[in-house]
Amino acid sequence: MNLTIINQIENPLLERTELIFNVTHPGEKPPRKDVVKESLANELNVKKDLVVIHRMNSVFGSQEIKGEAKIYKKAERLLDVERKHILKRNGLLKEAKE
Repeated sequence: MNLTIINQIENPLLERTELIFNVTHPGEKPPRKDVVKESLANELNVKKDLVVIHRMNSVFGSQEIKGEAKIYKKAERLLDVERKHILKRNGLLKEAKE
């Protein structure tokens, strides 16, 4: 799996960095979201818990994935700004079982 960051924009108002990335996986199955999340965290030297992947779409007919992610500076800000369904998708919000 090869991860390439295509665009990186700082958003000081929301205390985050917004990324557009590309993942190629020749001869392999598509990587799971948590594997890509960990790769992004390692690439940018941040905690995995501060990375939120918004979108990952496979490119039809190729072994390539394009996606968008956001990296927050503080966990409190991440929980304030992000929508609940995005937090659940990224494993950052646990639902209380009744």
